[in-house]
Amino acid sequence: MTAAAPIRVCHLVSDDVWGGAESVVRGLIQAQTRQAEVAPFLIALNDGGLCEFARNTSIPVRVVSESEHGFLGLVREVALRLRDLHPHVIHTHRYKENLISLLLCRRIDALSVVTLHGDEPPATFRGRLKVRLRRAVTHWLGARVGARYATVSRDLPALLGLPDSQWVMIPNGISLPQPARGRDELRARSASPVTVGWVGRLVPVKGLPLLLEAIAALPPSLAETRLLLVGDGPERASLEALAIRLGLCERAEFRGFVANPADEYERMDVFALPSLYEGIPIALLEAMGAGLPCVVAAVGGIPDMLRGRDAVRLVASRRAEDWAAMLSSLLSNPVEAHALGMRARTLVSERFSIDAVADAYLGIYRAAVGSART
Repeated sequence: MTAAAPIRVCHLVSDDVWGGAESVVRGLIQAQTRQAEVAPFLIALNDGGLCEFARNTSIPVRVVSESEHGFLGLVREVALRLRDLHPHVIHTHRYKENLISLLLCRRIDALSVVTLHGDEPPATFRGRLKVRLRRAVTHWLGARVGARYATVSRDLPALLGLPDSQWVMIPNGISLPQPARGRDELRARSASPVTVGWVGRLVPVKGLPLLLEAIAALPPSLAETRLLLVGDGPERASLEALAIRLGLCERAEFRGFVANPADEYERMDVFALPSLYEGIPIALLEAMGAGLPCVVAAVGGIPDMLRGRDAVRLVASRRAEDWAAMLSSLLSNPVEAHALGMRARTLVSERFSIDAVADAYLGIYRAAVGSART
């Protein structure tokens, strides 16, 4: 690589489901197309939303279908694509891709950069044992090949057992959306009920039964409040059944997966995130960036991302009554809710710009490539 040549970065992704990590990769690649020092491209193990995005934006993409190969065959096929594309850096975000990158980076003379996102705690002892083994293997390999780690929140390194010398914190980032319309008052229309919204995957770690129970527990003055759930996943059937048992079948809308949820935030008056664990959730950043007042579980990296700023309402409790009280306080106070939403948008614009995130990753790439050349 000459001094003027861009750093060739291969984003190795699974692309089997759409979640926060996939949103981060999409935004990061888009920002990197604006950086003269980076030439991004994509290798995917499934032909999904990221591949479609790459093709639509003329970013080189190769697909190695994991459904057609066992793990060793998958490693071999990815190695062939990597040799053809000659990356300086392989950037990964999830366990399988991390492992493939760590196994191959020395073989193809590339550097491994791993982003660690939120870590979902398994529900079973066997699952927890499996996760511990995964961490031990990947971190042992990472130490052997000199991988560079970025974590999206400060709690993750200790949770995952990384020494201080192996990681830097780079938060998730987004392109700041236009502020949601009509937030000067919470749906100042007597005939229209207000809406509490949520966006993500319908999986246990998101804690959605608590949100359904909180909506059911709202006071009589807010008995018409609607709940909008945007996303899909394995918990959908059980959550729909719970909504029926709680008497919410006419008020809870299961919107399903939406590739670009920007318009969905426009339908919300308050955004709620009752997760059991999060790093820095993209859906929360998007809601804050849209100027929505947010009620959020005080878990994982969320309190740290605020750094004392009064930009969301944090709830430490797992009691539906406490969540209902917090939601009620915002739904009943339009002026306070609007001010909170505007503070949230300001915080996102100051600290969580995708261009700032891309610049931070460029620093890691430069350091990795520079140390490899010395």
